[in-house]
Formats: sequence, structure tokens, C-alpha cells
Amino acid sequence: MQADIKEQILSIINLRLLTILLPAVVLSILAGWIMYALGYPAMVYGEVALILKTLMHLLLAVWSAFKAILLGIVVFGLLLVFLSPVLIVLRELRKQRNLPSNASSLAASSSTAVETRP
Repeated sequence: MQADIKEQILSIINLRLLTILLPAVVLSILAGWIMYALGYPAMVYGEVALILKTLMHLLLAVWSAFKAILLGIVVFGLLLVFLSPVLIVLRELRKQRNLPSNASSLAASSSTAVETRP
């Protein structure tokens, strides 16, 4: 279930990034062609550098998101490791509290069953 939710979130994030990045890259390429056709090759190099910087920042954002996910997994694992003994002890205490009540109810039901027999 959580894996499906993560996949949906990642697909939404990827779609949003594509909807932002794709038009910007297409516009930059078109602007570069127009500038090159008009005789401004220095501006074309600037546009190429701008595209590369944009892709670099996108890659850094994806890497940061990946690191954040890994950090979340590590923190969740550490919490699970440190809290699982406490949870196990609490579960055992709950079982011990429930045993006397269950035993008394079983004894009462067995005694009534014996009394009802002729």
C-alpha cells in the first residue's frame, strides 16, 4: 500500500517537473535556433549553458529527494530497532493482564457447563 502511494507521489512529482522543465527546454532550444539564425552565436552558447545549469539543478533536486527518502528509511529503521523491545514488553504485559480474566471466564463457563449436566 505504501509502495503504491510512493509510486503515485513520485509519478506526480515527475509529471510536475516535466511540465515545468520540458517547455523551458523547448523554448530555450527555439530561442537558440532563432539567435543562431540571426547571427548571435555567443548567445547560443549562453542558452546552452543555461540549459545545462537547469539540468544540473534538476539533478541536484532529484538527488536531494533521494537522500531525504533514504534518511527517512534509516530514521524509521532506527526507531523501529529501539522501540520494538519496548513494544514487545508492553505486548507481553498486556497478555499477562488478559490471562487471569480469560482463565476466570473459562473456569466459570466450565463450572456452569458441569452444573447444567444431569
